Amino acid sequence: MSNHWTKEQEEALSVRGKNLLLSAAAGSGKTAVLTERIARLVKDPANHTDINELLVLTFTKAAASEMKARISQALSDALKEADEADDEVRIRHLEKQISLLGSAQISTLDSYFQSIIRQYFYLLDLDPKTRIISDENEEFLLEDDVLSTVLEKWYEKGDAHFLDTVDLFADRYQDRALKDMVLRIFHFASSLPFPEDWIRRLPSHYRIPEKATMDDLAWDRP
Repeated sequence: MSNHWTKEQEEALSVRGKNLLLSAAAGSGKTAVLTERIARLVKDPANHTDINELLVLTFTKAAASEMKARISQALSDALKEADEADDEVRIRHLEKQISLLGSAQISTLDSYFQSIIRQYFYLLDLDPKTRIISDENEEFLLEDDVLSTVLEKWYEKGDAHFLDTVDLFADRYQDRALKDMVLRIFHFASSLPFPEDWIRRLPSHYRIPEKATMDDLAWDRP
């Protein structure tokens, strides 16, 4: 593991006793810095931190696997140094950390959430066999089925505004175009930090003052 840290990286590694929120671009060494920070915490007996007391979540399995491997290597190297220095306190501490590494919670977000559901399903009122959809076709079919159910309820209500929307966006004999539009909005909104707020603000763009000209509209601005 590299010891050539930048000033900002070293600060991220050494700060203690407070919450940290760090932002860095892709390829800037986030995984390496986080791994080193974890290693430093658990290598030192004075920190009184065990590896299985930490919750470390990543977005990909590859990143989680890489972090575990790096932490394992860092602990092994530290144990070798402690053994050469005949430091019994550190030896016992590092041997404990290595033995706990297998049960450490270093995983992807979805894996962690699944473990929570399996462990506490009786409190969450969820099926313990709940799984995360990984197939795009299955995801599309599920979304389409849910949307069809929702639209059917609105058709039954006969809401005038809803029916006007259907007339604008649906074809004469089917509402596939309407469904596709709703799903596009849903997927885009889901990519935003606060999707519900974004959706609630959408109607404001269509409230046009009575005497407004084309130059007054936001869509006409560069």
